[in-house]
Amino acid sequence: MFDVIVVGGGHAGCEAANITAKMGLNVALITINKNNIADMPCNPSIGGTAKGIIVREIDALGGLMGVVADKSHFQIKMLNSSKGPAVKSLRAQADKKIYPKVMLEYLNKYNNLKIMEGIVEDLIIEENKMKDNVTIKGFVNNSYEVFSTAIASLIPSQYEGICLSMMESMACGCIPIAYDFKYGAKDLINNFENGLIVEKNNIQELACCMIKVLTDNEFATKLSKNTMKIVEIFNKKWYPMITTNL
Repeated sequence: MFDVIVVGGGHAGCEAANITAKMGLNVALITINKNNIADMPCNPSIGGTAKGIIVREIDALGGLMGVVADKSHFQIKMLNSSKGPAVKSLRAQADKKIYPKVMLEYLNKYNNLKIMEGIVEDLIIEENKMKDNVTIKGFVNNSYEVFSTAIASLIPSQYEGICLSMMESMACGCIPIAYDFKYGAKDLINNFENGLIVEKNNIQELACCMIKVLTDNEFATKLSKNTMKIVEIFNKKWYPMITTNL
């Protein structure tokens, strides 16, 4: 009997199996070929401008991607070193054959993690009388449907960069409540006009802003109307800048 069954041995599957096993749960990881888990693409890069922040977050939460990359890379460098801190990023090029081997070594260290080779074709839940004990969480591929029915979106990121989710939520009239981080929230949000900016790590202030938006309908309606103006602001301020540098 397993507490957690992870379907697929890609990068996300390996991280899920690792962290749940680390929590002491009995875990099964099902993949087609265990020797190809965490398989790398033709450009086997870890980190970089777009993905570097994700690698650091995985590492901070006890994940394996950064650790395995350290043991399997053949090149590592700081990108955009001559530019500002917002665009500097560490990127490693991993060996396509060594990376999966090292990942498998780490996962095999867990006695409570079983790696099984196979294909999952169906989830037999009701027949096994497991309906009350199994929760299947889906996903959406149309963010508009989610943001357009929500009052506010929380952006608790503490890292630099303009969040795509913040742009999407504002375009739908969903009020952003974000921590104040460099090159981020203040570029899009005018505090108390089209969103709320919270002092970094101030959880109490974050909670107060959430309560304000949920309980003050007049205030929330005003902010919601202003948030949708972000599309016009983006077209005037940011779009020319982006297209000029292409």
